[in-house]
Amino acid sequence: MNFFYLNLPRIPSNLTKLCFKNISLASSDPFLIEMNKKEGVSHSITYLPPEVKIWLIENIIKILDPTFEHPELINNMYLHINKYIEHREGNGVHPIHIDYGRKFAFNYILTLGANNLPITTWYENDKTTIIEQHAIEPNRWHLIAVNPVFHGVRGQEKNQLRTIISLCYDPFDLNNFNPKKQFENIII
Repeated sequence: MNFFYLNLPRIPSNLTKLCFKNISLASSDPFLIEMNKKEGVSHSITYLPPEVKIWLIENIIKILDPTFEHPELINNMYLHINKYIEHREGNGVHPIHIDYGRKFAFNYILTLGANNLPITTWYENDKTTIIEQHAIEPNRWHLIAVNPVFHGVRGQEKNQLRTIISLCYDPFDLNNFNPKKQFENIII
């Protein structure tokens, strides 16, 4: 499986509201501008506010990684921003892709970018054969596979942003990694 809901605390709304103030940094901060060149036309990242990062370390990372063996969880916390685009794979799509720089992501969707739940789909290497699909609910933590499995999102609507708090996770031994076993105490 490429997707799991997780039994983790919800982020307080006063903290999620702070995240939206940082969206403009994606197009003004020099480091983020360079990073976002790699992200593609429909996707960008920005920093999480310090208050949000502190809350995530205290309330989420201490559960996911109590011994702090995975520094990428702390070092790679971002707000991901998806914009509607018209693409050969359909409208309102985060095109079929493989993430660079991470294997899995712990995500928390703040805004859907649509009135209905967009559909996240995982594909075989041919990018057409569907392996798995989910309409992922907002304000719930989930774990998704992002590399080496092709995936994409469709169903976003014009003039709406899909925003996601995302923590990178790279298992030490990807070939033997079993999410159900590793996170059995929090997978729903």
